[in-house]
Amino acid sequence: FASYLYIFSIFVGTVFPTSSSYSQCRKLNGRSSCVRTRYNCGSSNQCTLNFPEMTEQFRVFSFPYIATIATALRVVFFALGATERLEKRIELSTAVNQWSRLREGVHLLENGYSPYDGDICHEPPLVLYYFKLVLSFGQWSVYIHYIMVDLVIAYSIWRFVDCLHRNMVISQAEERAHYGKGSDQILIKLDKRLPDITAALYLLNPLTILTTCSLSTVHLNTLFIALFFSSSGQGNFLCASLFLAVSSYLSIYPAMLLVPLVVLAFQDTLASLLKVLFGFTVSIFGLLAISYLITGSVEYMSATYETILLASDLTPNFGLFWYFFTEMFDHFRSLFLSVLQINAFIMAIPLTIRLYEKPLFVCYLLVSLISVYKSYPCLGDVLLPIALLPLWGHLYRNMRFTLAVLVMFVIAIIIGPVFYHLWTSTGSINSNFFFAMTLVYSLSQIFLVSDLIHSELVYQYDLKHGWPRADKEGNHIKLKLT
Repeated sequence: FASYLYIFSIFVGTVFPTSSSYSQCRKLNGRSSCVRTRYNCGSSNQCTLNFPEMTEQFRVFSFPYIATIATALRVVFFALGATERLEKRIELSTAVNQWSRLREGVHLLENGYSPYDGDICHEPPLVLYYFKLVLSFGQWSVYIHYIMVDLVIAYSIWRFVDCLHRNMVISQAEERAHYGKGSDQILIKLDKRLPDITAALYLLNPLTILTTCSLSTVHLNTLFIALFFSSSGQGNFLCASLFLAVSSYLSIYPAMLLVPLVVLAFQDTLASLLKVLFGFTVSIFGLLAISYLITGSVEYMSATYETILLASDLTPNFGLFWYFFTEMFDHFRSLFLSVLQINAFIMAIPLTIRLYEKPLFVCYLLVSLISVYKSYPCLGDVLLPIALLPLWGHLYRNMRFTLAVLVMFVIAIIIGPVFYHLWTSTGSINSNFFFAMTLVYSLSQIFLVSDLIHSELVYQYDLKHGWPRADKEGNHIKLKLT
């Protein structure tokens, strides 16, 4: 019903006009450009390049309506007691971000006990103290917190897509003279509604609503990654490094995004590079120091980061680690644990080298891979990549596995919970059936990432050599990437 209201708001034209003329220019991807305007700026900040597709009034048609509908849906679900039914669902939360475990940790903290005794709480200290404060205002304050987090994530997505999409249009307009014959047919066209579409894909996604109602703390990690994207897209490198440090503090894996962020800053100026390195280093060590001061020890590290790296809690989830290390002999554990964790982090280097000119695209790919290779993934990890997928719509033409990815993903998220129930509740099947669905889920993400990389490389080839691809006799050429 919310989706129909959203579509209806498009056709009736309920819009809020806003001016697209902004005087401030930022340097992004090595050039000076008004990333949110219809002009390109030179070194003197004089806007000279016009686009006939862009009108003087840029119409933002429905983000306030999307936010209103999304808020209403979440309030209804919370009022109906959805949290009690969803907070322990293994597809929505894991051992390191489950709400019941966080609440138990806060309870221990309030009664003077260490929340890190035993194997219950795996949240960083600052998260525990923050939710201790939130819970002191009642349960509905927690619900309001999660609703506000969703809205901030959606707005950050809106800002990032708006800036980067305009910047890509401007970049191609500048370099049009260097493209091959017929490449005008495949150039990126300005889509005024793309930011609203991506925001709607996040806010109105049923998986987002279910994850929000489960109160999984994966939303906090998604929040700071979304803020990182928004800041990076606008060229605010100091804030981007700060948000990346907070996200890395919550979960180690986002630290790999520092590699493409450094490349993005280096393409701008040396000062930007220094801002990134200084901001990230000071922020991450500052967060760890504050955590040490409020706890009085480094005990929390073994319960948080060590648990993530060593996968010591083998509670079933939508990842791969729990099954491998449940079935594996102990003397092989160190080897395979090292291989899996190194494989997760090392991907940042070859992707950044190969796609050096597209650091923000590399960030998107790495966020997608994190949802596969991290030791405790859940469906909340894929919400941001799904929402940002329309931004790369110009690559769809070259994608090969779209149907396979869609079918595998849908089957996994529907059949996976069914198999888990049949395994743990009725005992009619064993764990192999559920693990098979987690494999299908992971493969769908890997296929999508590999397909996007292939499509980007083919797209760059077509821009350079012209479209359509044909030999001297006019026959179509099929590319084989090696």
